[in-house]
Amino acid sequence: MAGSTARTAAALVGVNKTTAAYYYHRLRETIYQATEDETPLTCFQ
Repeated sequence: MAGSTARTAAALVGVNKTTAAYYYHRLRETIYQATEDETPLTCFQ
């Protein structure tokens, strides 16, 4: 379901759109926290 909105995912799976939006939000937060500690890409000089 890459690239799909929470509403589309909810319709496909058969859950409430609010529930799907909640889990999409939690997933985004988890990804952010996992990548926050990584060093950013630097430009080569």
